[in-house]
Amino acid sequence: MEELVSEMRQAKDAETFLNAFWRMNKLRRHLYTMITLVNIRHSINTADEFYDAENNYWDETGPQYSVIENELVKAVLEAPFREELLKEIPETYFQLSECSIKAFDPRIVPLMIEENKLTSEYGKLKASAKIEFEGEVLNLSEISAKVDTPDREVRRKAYEAKMAWFKEHSAEFDEIYDKLVKVRHKMAKELGYDNYIQLGYYRMNRLD
Repeated sequence: MEELVSEMRQAKDAETFLNAFWRMNKLRRHLYTMITLVNIRHSINTADEFYDAENNYWDETGPQYSVIENELVKAVLEAPFREELLKEIPETYFQLSECSIKAFDPRIVPLMIEENKLTSEYGKLKASAKIEFEGEVLNLSEISAKVDTPDREVRRKAYEAKMAWFKEHSAEFDEIYDKLVKVRHKMAKELGYDNYIQLGYYRMNRLD
């Protein structure tokens, strides 16, 4: 991928640039398909050792790969033939690239890795829920379905059981949340923002 970004940087015309750009996009589509597959499989069963290892790998590797993504969008934004590129690449791509540039710097890669690990820890904690309810042992999705049942008494009992589980694990949730807030604040300060609010908007690709 680095070689393709280098080709884009060295391109003397839009045609050469786009040739490398589309080849890069093909690789990126394959990569993100694999990442999405891992995310889905891991969310279905966080105890699956294979997909847990894959998820842990991307928690570490994803932020490092962001360095390449950052170089890609910079190459596009700094290309001397934007008007020609706009005939093939949507204007929104350039706008989203501007957001991406404002939301990243290689200096925050270690913080992004820490953020990923905390997010995964949060997901695993929620997935670990085993709530006893009317002779069954339910996870959060299953107990939430009971909360929406037409039977008012069942709804009440299900809600109380669900909230009891969250209360029991509140200290663990609080610890993860506290660490996430601090990590994201550090990221924002490192990038020159007063707090995470503006950085959060850029990371969500807010164009308004």
